Amino acid sequence: MPLPDAAPRRLLHHRAVHCHGYQRDDGLWDVEGRITDAKPFPCQQLMGHIIPVGEPYHDISIRLTVDAQLTVVAVATSMDTTPFDTCPAILPAFQKLVGLRIGGG
Repeated sequence: MPLPDAAPRRLLHHRAVHCHGYQRDDGLWDVEGRITDAKPFPCQQLMGHIIPVGEPYHDISIRLTVDAQLTVVAVATSMDTTPFDTCPAILPAFQKLVGLRIGGG
């Protein structure tokens, strides 16, 4: 069932989240996620760079490799586009997920 008609408005932000799950030949599972953020107008970063219409200012990906018990055995991350040069500095922190178990709560 579609949403009812919206009030007059204009688009200010577009966020896309894509997730894919894969069963690997070695019995493990890869869950890959990617998030992109874009604006429908030119956007200026605080560092002065202009991001063209529709170009992502965030393009961030993660791959969790899990076993049959949903324990994280490996993590891969990338930040192909970020609004600040310092953003990718957080990537090593994602390795703290290794050994944790995905589950309720």
